[in-house]
Formats: sequence, structure tokens, C-alpha cells
Amino acid sequence: MGEKKWINSIFFPVIYPWFISVRDRTNSCAILLSDITARKKEERTMSRRAALIDSPNRMVIIMNLDGRIRYANNAFAEMCGYNKSYLYKITFFKLCDEKIEKQFFSPVHFIKICSKEGSRLMSTIRCRNETTLPVDMHFCAVRDSRGQLIEIACFVDDITERLTHETMLKEAVIEAQSTNRAKSDFLARMSHEIRTPMNTIIGMSQLGLYPAKAEKRKTYFERINTAGKHLLALVNDVLDMSKIEYGKMNPVNEPFNLDTLITAVRDIMIPRADEKGILFTVEQEIQGPLVLVGDMMRLQQCLLNFLSNAVKFTPQGGKVALRIRTERNSGDTVQITFSVHDTGRGMNEELKRNLFQPFYQGDTSISRRFGGTGLGLAISRSLIELMGGTVTVSSRENEGSVFSFTLELKQYTEELSPENADEEGGALCDLTGMKLLLVDDVSINQDIIIEMLENTGAEIVTASNGEAALAQFSSSSEGYFSVILMDVQMPEIDGYEATRRLRALSRFDAGTVPVYAMTAHAFSDDVSASLSAGMNGHIAKPIDMKQLFRILREIQENNVSSSVQEDLKG
Repeated sequence: MGEKKWINSIFFPVIYPWFISVRDRTNSCAILLSDITARKKEERTMSRRAALIDSPNRMVIIMNLDGRIRYANNAFAEMCGYNKSYLYKITFFKLCDEKIEKQFFSPVHFIKICSKEGSRLMSTIRCRNETTLPVDMHFCAVRDSRGQLIEIACFVDDITERLTHETMLKEAVIEAQSTNRAKSDFLARMSHEIRTPMNTIIGMSQLGLYPAKAEKRKTYFERINTAGKHLLALVNDVLDMSKIEYGKMNPVNEPFNLDTLITAVRDIMIPRADEKGILFTVEQEIQGPLVLVGDMMRLQQCLLNFLSNAVKFTPQGGKVALRIRTERNSGDTVQITFSVHDTGRGMNEELKRNLFQPFYQGDTSISRRFGGTGLGLAISRSLIELMGGTVTVSSRENEGSVFSFTLELKQYTEELSPENADEEGGALCDLTGMKLLLVDDVSINQDIIIEMLENTGAEIVTASNGEAALAQFSSSSEGYFSVILMDVQMPEIDGYEATRRLRALSRFDAGTVPVYAMTAHAFSDDVSASLSAGMNGHIAKPIDMKQLFRILREIQENNVSSSVQEDLKG
């Protein structure tokens, strides 16, 4: 088959001379043929070029071999902000940044670079509004029918969004790496922080196993108790941070006396400051006693974190002050500012920026010299924000620091019932007549509770799992047990299921006997699970003797009150 060509044909009739008779004339015509293949190819090329140039989805320009712009589609003109008439007067180089402009130092070099198949460059385009736009430019050679290079087409893509995503990704990677390093440092610090009190606990326990004077044994137990509380505080910090990160931290709203809070904070901080030779003061600008509604325990935790931090970084002979000031009192609500001032080492700008990041400490020397997990301040800020406040920090190196936050709290208008005094030991707590069912699968846990209640007069019956507890309760006479202390995590039947089955028993005390969860599960979800199973309350391990005695006294008082009412009815 030969090559196909485009032909243009012109038809016109043949006119015969007059002397030829009509009879001899025939119908005929002449045809003029011309080869228009080249023109058709050019038209097709121009049509394709026009479609390409006018595409709204991609920016395109076509240049002469000297870089002068011949064509630019609307998308490119709008992107640059220039009129096409202006673009046709300049070279492509004038739109590029200086680096590209220098790279195309001559037309010959420009042709050499751009005529390569798949040649592309990442650069910026200078726009009319004196801004620059990051672009990816793809150059293609345009050749005629003889294969001669006649023009260069440039396809331009705006890569602003892509670069933004890449930057965000890089920042996320850097942040993740930084967080991983911080967590690794945190684990190293936690190892040290946990082992320190554990060393005290194990060491003092070993010394207590040997014959010793009574006063020495008392010292051993005091140090074990102190180290145990420190260890518990570390665990609580980790748990609090976990609850905050997963949105499980929910401050409570209960009435409390502001003076009681201040007194408790003062009593805790004065010995710590005295031990380091620091003057600690509390300055109040509050008119009259205030009974507020809020989370006293979490507020106290935040104040102690800020104050402990201040004492930690203040040298001997320095000063730490807690200042409390009423900003506004509308009668229904009170706006109070709490601020902690110290004359310590202060902070530079970098340290202030990262101060409230979890696991963060300024440098490794801080953890070596002062200890700590790096969680206290992060927890405090999160708690204050949950309570509706904001923490501010003012500090300069070697000039001390000020941590402040303001909370708006409701006033409690009713009379606040006085709290029962907390006895220090079981000998001062008379629980005579009470009968307890203690359910725990770990014998040492049973021994601890039995020892705590040894001198209270309470009678204790034990069970090692939920099934045994149900058997003990079912075999007892109705109303025999005053309270059930139920562990949650047990073999056979756990505490939740045991409580549900107990509540379903067909005896009158099955629905009335107080059941308290006694477990190491301390999250708010665990408390909710205990209540959902039919329990009356939740006691977190390690058991606080004061809390246990307070609960048992309340149950005893309720039982006595109920007995009196029954007698009056009779």
C-alpha cells in the first residue's frame, strides 16, 4: 500500500467551440488536483495545539528557540497574573527565579536542556503581585514534518499543595522522632525514679527482717511508707497522663472549702521547703471564707505540682510563694487567680516553649540533678484546661519563674457538712458489731486488710474468689454481713459477675448489703463498671486506711440509724 495523501480537487465543465455541432458534443469536465497533505497535517497540528493551549486543567506555554513566549493558555496567564500581550513580549527566563535564569545562560544551552526527552525542572514562577509560585515544569520539543526543532512546549504544574503536604509530612516525622526520643528518655528516667523508692522499700524491708531495736524498726516502716507513697505518685502520674491522652479524665464538681484546700497545700509544702532551706509563704487576697464547687483533689494536685517544681528548682536560701487573689465575685460565681512565684533558676525561651510537652525535660542534666518524670506540668496544664482555665508562664534565666492560672468557680450557697476526723490507726476506729465479707484471691491482700482492722472489733470472713463469696453469703443468715469488700480481678467468677449474681438472690439483704469494689483498676471507666455491676462504691489499691475506715464508719452509722428507725416503728 502506498502512502495516503490529502488531495484537493476542482471540477469545471469543458466548453466546446461553436462550430462543433450539438450532436457531436459530449458531457465532460476538467479536474484540477492538488496535493494538500502538508497543509492538512499543519491544520491538525494547529488544532491539537489550540486544544492544548486552551485546556483549563493545565498551564501551558510555547516558546521560540530563543526563549520568547509565543503562546500561553488562559490558565498560565491567570496563574501569573499577567496579560497575554505582556507575556508575548518577554522571554520565559524573565518569569523564572534567578537560579533557572542563570542555568539558561544562552539560547543554545536552553535548547540543549529543553530538547531532551522528558526534561523537567522544579522552580518558582515570578507572579505579577510580587509573589512566587512553586511549579514543576515539563519541557517537550516541537518539531516540523522534517524533524527540525521549531518550538519548545512547557507544561507547568502548580505544586504548592504538594509541597505543603511534603512539609507537613516532614514536620510530622520530625515531631514523631522527637516524641520517640522524649519517650525513650522518659522511660530511662522512669526506670531511675521507680528503682529509687523500690531500693528504699526492699532495703528497709530486709533490715527489718533482722533483730533491731523498736525505734529502728519504726524508722524502717516510716521510710518504707514514704517510699511507697512516692512510688504511688509516679504510677498515678503515668495513669493520669494516659487518661488525659485518651479523653478519660473528667474533673468532678463537688463543694469544698477554699481554706481547707489552702491549709492542706501549706501543710504539705512547708516541710519540703524547710528541708531544702527555702522560705515558703502563702499570700491571700480573699474576703471571707469561700465554699466553692469544683474538683478540690485535682486543683490541689495542680498546685502541688507547680509548688513542688518551684521548690525543686529554687536553690537554698530562695523563696517560693503561693498567691491567691479574688478577681471577681458576682455572688453566684467567683473568679480566682492562683500563682506560684519562685526565685529559682528560671527558663530560656526554648525551655518555655516545650515546658508543657509530656515526657519533656530541658536537658538530661535536669533529670540527673533534680529527678522527676517530666509529666507533672503537662498533667497540670491539661487538668486546668479541663476545669476551664489557662496556664501562663513568666520566666527569665536566673531570675525565677511565675506560673499562674485563673478559674471561675460556682459558689456553694448551702451549709457544707463537716468532714469526719481521720483517725491514724485502727485502734481509734471502733467497728464493733460489724461483720465483713472480704473477697480476694491473693492471700497477702487479705492479710493486709485483716491487719488493718485487727483492733477495730470488726469480724472478718474471707473468700478467695467470687464463687466462694456467693457460697459464704448464701449460707449466712439474712442480714448477717454488714458490708462486702469485693476484689474485681479473680479466677472462677470475677467481682463484677459475683456482684450481679449476689444482687439477683431471692433474699431481702441481697439488694441492700453494701458491696465495695476493692481493686487496682483505678480509671473512671472501672468505677463506672463497678457501679453498673451493682456495687455501692470503689476503693482503689493500694488501700488507704483512712478512706477504708471512713467508708466503714459511714456504713456503721447508717446501720445504727436504720436500726433505731425500725425500733421506733416497732
